[in-house]
Amino acid sequence: MQKQPAEGELFAQDPGYSIDPHPILSGDGPKLIHAAVAHNPTPQSAPAGLADLVVPVRDAHGYVTDWKLAAADEPRTKAEFSRWHDGFVTDAVICDVATARGLMNWARGRTDLSELGILRLPHARISVRHARKLAWQLHAAADLCGKVDATGIGICAREDAGLARGFVASEGPVMLLSDGGTWVAAGGAGLLLHTGGPEPMDLHVTGWSVTNGNVTAHTADQGDVDLWTSPAAKMLTKVAPGLSTAVVRRVPLTTVYAGLFVTLADMALLASLGNTSLLIDRAGSLPT
Repeated sequence: MQKQPAEGELFAQDPGYSIDPHPILSGDGPKLIHAAVAHNPTPQSAPAGLADLVVPVRDAHGYVTDWKLAAADEPRTKAEFSRWHDGFVTDAVICDVATARGLMNWARGRTDLSELGILRLPHARISVRHARKLAWQLHAAADLCGKVDATGIGICAREDAGLARGFVASEGPVMLLSDGGTWVAAGGAGLLLHTGGPEPMDLHVTGWSVTNGNVTAHTADQGDVDLWTSPAAKMLTKVAPGLSTAVVRRVPLTTVYAGLFVTLADMALLASLGNTSLLIDRAGSLPT
């Protein structure tokens, strides 16, 4: 898909730019990747205090492989479950599939991240040897990434909040979502929303807010633009679901990939040191 550069700096670094028409947040792109390391055998029954609050995750043979909270309304219940659960497994959400693919693409030709290819599978069990190699590769990639003079695009609830989702478009704009004539892409300095319809607009989005279901886009060159409940409004909020307010800002590449460089690397090292497997899953129900 070709178009002339929009005004402002959003895509100024990519004159005559071409956006890959395949949205990275379509398909399984938004699915979260979970990782877990088992320290001890999974209990086959829950303690009396949690028996009515947890449900077992069973394999095809009926063996309990994990436990989940049936309801998590009370912080005290969450804390009690976490203390018990941490006694036999450490688990964490790493990132979404799109972010993992983004890092593999960024690393190509720069550094060896061959072990990360296992994340292409919906379920995986990584051996101790490969977990050790994965941790080493991620640490090397993080070190290289920290030395690169480039930034990513981060979506946060506010300026001082943590990252809800991030993208790397330093080598060209990246299509995030597309439906008919409406699309949103990440460029070197932010988001571009093309509204489609009979009177299409290109908006350089720096954030958005949702009030009573109506979306207002905050832009770099047109101020606040009311999108109401239009297809463009719904698409914009899908970039970072669940945020009633969002800020788009530049962030270090290491921040975009922190879930991989820090969380996954630590989990892989934990598995290696504990002489146990690292389990990977996209559905939150770990393989057996």
